[in-house]
Amino acid sequence: MSALAGYYLFADFCTGEYLTLKEIQGQWQVNPVAIYVDGSRLAQNVTGFGEDSQGELYIATPTSIYKIIAIHNL
Repeated sequence: MSALAGYYLFADFCTGEYLTLKEIQGQWQVNPVAIYVDGSRLAQNVTGFGEDSQGELYIATPTSIYKIIAIHNL
């Protein structure tokens, strides 16, 4: 996903919070983001992330795997 180029995407399993990390002018910035699935905000705990051969990103939860289409800053 080109919108995330240069960012590290991660999540807190306990809180279900999604965050990005990026170095900007020598400073690390952490920003919360929202991920939506079928119009609803994904609030499940993440068990993993993946990337396919085309660079598309995926999130794994205890019950499903979701393709990340868009990310919204909070």
